[in-house]
Amino acid sequence: MNISKAELSTSIGIVLRDLRLAENKSIETLSNEIDIGYSQLSRIERGKINTSIYQLYRILSVLRIPMDTFLEILKMTIIKQRKSKRRSKRKKRKNEKGK
Repeated sequence: MNISKAELSTSIGIVLRDLRLAENKSIETLSNEIDIGYSQLSRIERGKINTSIYQLYRILSVLRIPMDTFLEILKMTIIKQRKSKRRSKRKKRKNEKGK
């Protein structure tokens, strides 16, 4: 699966945010538990910055999510996002043809 750095960062952020919210943790609480800045965690979740494997491991440990589970969720998220983008492009082309 070919993926750009930006697409991967965005997808990682989406999954991390969803997992954090599933645990009913605020971004501030999680950032304190893993000892990183609130703004840094926020930028990771928004896909604005890349994170290290070590940082990812620390986040997942606090959320009690095994790395292999995270990677499977990430894969499914990327597939879902790509399908959504393709549908949007087809719909846009269909609308443009109708004009």
